[in-house]
This record gives sequence, structure tokens and C-alpha cells, in this order.
Amino acid sequence: MPKISKNILILSPHPDDEVLGCGGTVAKLSRQGAVIDCVFFTAGEAGNLERRCLESLRAGKTIGIRNFFNLGGTDGRLAKQIHKLTRSLAQSVSLDNYDCIFCPWQFESHPDHRAVFRVFQKLVSKSEINPEILLYEVWSPLPENYIEDISSTLRAKLKAIRHYRSQLRVLPYDEYFEALARYRAMKSPKAQYAEAFIRLSRSELLAIRAG
Repeated sequence: MPKISKNILILSPHPDDEVLGCGGTVAKLSRQGAVIDCVFFTAGEAGNLERRCLESLRAGKTIGIRNFFNLGGTDGRLAKQIHKLTRSLAQSVSLDNYDCIFCPWQFESHPDHRAVFRVFQKLVSKSEINPEILLYEVWSPLPENYIEDISSTLRAKLKAIRHYRSQLRVLPYDEYFEALARYRAMKSPKAQYAEAFIRLSRSELLAIRAG
């Protein structure tokens, strides 16, 4: 598990990335008593806005997310809003309140995901915070240095994914991410299912050249 963490923050480009990228690990942390908040950078307005909001609340409840924040970025255009989103994130949450922060990794193929990484890196560079940092994958496999066994919470992760019915009409994300979790367990012999991360220190995060 991540180091003993009581307060967790997930940075999620769109509603559903919080579940797809780290939902199994987050569900484990929640069951151990961690308090988990999630920041959405967009509302997923490229789809049905009201529906995505309801779906995210149901999915979050399933894996134990306490509070949601939305920065109001434009779906598909976050890379053009880096400065605005950095200010919005700083105003919405105090990053120094969190022991562990989940963020998309820097070379995700989706530009909104890369933009979220850049916002996080920029804000960390302007502060003295030193949380545990776990970068997660959604659209692009990452070169992991940490594997979390999610065998006990895979069912919760899949249930949460299935709350995003609007997205399942586009792609069978539940099937894809169950398969990914099975594949990731190959690096964790005792696990049936796993999630992969890049675990970083503050200095390692700041040394990365963002994609």
C-alpha cells in the first residue's frame, strides 16, 4: 500500500478517470480509514453534463470518495488553460492537507491528462508540499515502479466503472480495465488483479520534463 495515508487527493481530468486509473487502490485506502477527495478538471461536458455528474457521485460513493471539486476546465482544451487551472486548483484545495496525491502520468496519450500533470507539477513547484505522489495510467501504459494488489477491491472498481453508463455506451471500459488489472498482476505474483503506478518524491516530480 502507499505509505500510511490519512488524507488522499485524486486529480482527475474527467469524471471516470479517478476510477479507471486508481479506483481499486483508492477503495483499499478508504476501507482502511483514509479520507479521500477528488478534483475533476472538467465536468466531462463533451457528454451529458447532468448525467456525468450523477454518475460520478455514484461511482465515488462506491470506492469511498468523500468530496468532489470541479475546476470548470473545458473538456478537450485543458492544455490551453494551464495557468487558469493552476490558480483554480490552488484556490479549491490546500495540497498541503494531503499525505498522498494521485495524478495522471506525464506521457498519457490524451492531452487533457498531460495537462493535469503539468498543472500539478507547476503548483508543487510553487509550494513546499511533500506528499507521496502516485502517477496513474488510463490511456497509455506507464513504466511502473510500484504495483498495488487490488484483488480484494476489483469488484468495487468494476461496479464504480459501471456507474458511468454514458461512457460504457462508447467503449466497454469495465472489460478493458479488468483485463489491464489482470495483466498488471503479472508483476505481483500473489495478486490476481493489480494497478500500476509511478511512485515519486517531490524532487523526482519536479525533475520530470512533462509531455
